[in-house]
Amino acid sequence: EKDPYGFLKLEEEKILGESSNCLKLRIFALTGKYIRDPNLFAFGNFILSAISKKQIEIRSKQKVIRSYGHASDITKFGIEWLLSDKSIKQNLINAATHTVSLVELANMISKKYQLGPIISEIKDDYNVNDYTCNVNSFIDILGYYKIKPTTLDKQVEETFNFLNSLEQ
Repeated sequence: EKDPYGFLKLEEEKILGESSNCLKLRIFALTGKYIRDPNLFAFGNFILSAISKKQIEIRSKQKVIRSYGHASDITKFGIEWLLSDKSIKQNLINAATHTVSLVELANMISKKYQLGPIISEIKDDYNVNDYTCNVNSFIDILGYYKIKPTTLDKQVEETFNFLNSLEQ
């Protein structure tokens, strides 16, 4: 009841696992060229603010922390995994390389695109909204396939360029 989305994702993973021994990638928050619904998620919303040169506003009153995976890194891994004879022991992979609070992310984007101070009313006495994973596992897997993870700054830049191209 507290997290129907997470529950349904786990159910889907269980069904996939019962029907085949496939590789399952758990994507927490996606960045890059294939970002979905940018207005719906903070990362995309912050980038859209940067494109329109508006101050970033964090709408949540609670601290929010997310793990981000770059679409290009995930795609490169998938291709390498399919074409390689190198096996990996995991069949469920948390596909993220960076964990950051929305305040840190908003400040980074604001500084990069000179948007001024962020607007936020986060209360320390609220529970933390945490949808994260241990990113070291995916970083290690990328290294195993000789893929260098995209920096968070580069993820911001590539997402900005992609969404900006859609706006024009």
